[in-house]
Amino acid sequence: MQNMNSDTIGASNGVKKPRFKAKVIAPYFTKAPAEEVEKWAKNIIASSDKAYKHSKERIKTKEDFNEKIAKPSEQGFDKFLEGLPPAVKQRIMFKIRDSQEKAAKRYLQKREETYQTSKYANSIEAGKKQYEESWIKFLGPLRGEKKSKTKGLGSLGAMALSADKDLKKFLKKDADKIIEGEPICVTSPDKASKFRNDVRNLIIRLGGIIIGTGYLSETIQNKNEELNQLVEQYRAPEIAPFKPSGDSHIDFIVVEIPNPAKPDEMIKQLGLEIQINSI
Repeated sequence: MQNMNSDTIGASNGVKKPRFKAKVIAPYFTKAPAEEVEKWAKNIIASSDKAYKHSKERIKTKEDFNEKIAKPSEQGFDKFLEGLPPAVKQRIMFKIRDSQEKAAKRYLQKREETYQTSKYANSIEAGKKQYEESWIKFLGPLRGEKKSKTKGLGSLGAMALSADKDLKKFLKKDADKIIEGEPICVTSPDKASKFRNDVRNLIIRLGGIIIGTGYLSETIQNKNEELNQLVEQYRAPEIAPFKPSGDSHIDFIVVEIPNPAKPDEMIKQLGLEIQINSI
């Protein structure tokens, strides 16, 4: 009996082959770009300097602290605790006032320690290291990297759904694959620009949640529902409805790739399986 591949079998059963099908995998980075890390640190220092200057202008004495920080805070708590038994409310408010009194004594000293000592410089260096780790884990794979013209998963998914013929230029030979056809715009031309931005941003947001929760299957399932629902809102009438694993779908997947830092090991990496069919 002659062997038949899945496309042939599908055609003989009257099942249409997808007009477009692809698998794209988020890029992997072993380090964050130095300029990205320094830019982050520069922004943090600028924000901190602004906060320090603003604080010194507003809070010069213990009395300033009480009037501009402690008192508004106490009033907010007092309103929040309305409805509690008077004795309970009084006990809680006493603890709040005691805490505020101690904070007033420490505020000016702690402010200098926070912004003007070696502790502050050390915290910036520690923050840079944490930011680099976050960039490698989340930002680089999902958003990409401009200097090397590496597209993140968000952009790859948006390009595949918006007829971007440049998609092939950014596919990774060892990971990505167009299985069938060419990228197709699944929405009407007047909605294409907003659609592309919305899809890209949602892939980045949902992808971050999936990575952050350790690629839990339940999380992936829920986020696939949310992602397909967004695309469905934009879908043109001639395109088959989008739903997870449906005739048309854009589903998060998890694949194993060689660890660039340790090639003999395999690591998990987030990707997208994209299929577009017509009605």
